[in-house]
Amino acid sequence: MSPVILIHCINNAISYFSGMLGGGKILSTREQLGNETLYYIVYGVACVLFIAGFVSIGLRISREEKRARLEAATSQPDGETASGDKISDEAHTNQPD
Repeated sequence: MSPVILIHCINNAISYFSGMLGGGKILSTREQLGNETLYYIVYGVACVLFIAGFVSIGLRISREEKRARLEAATSQPDGETASGDKISDEAHTNQPD
């Protein structure tokens, strides 16, 4: 099951049970917390986690692109690597096109 679907299921379950436990009365998150300060703290923490996740994903993509560029730069078209090592003909013939 994909993580997005799993998160959606968990969100729906929490909403359903909070409605059932609250006597069927639908409350907003702010009303459920009952405290404006606590609401803004929770909201701020959620924003910080979102930004940290976004930055983490960006850094990982950047590292992978850098690694791919480095690998492409180290292999030469004549069968030699940047260090001068000769790649065997068998290695060339076993590579898919």
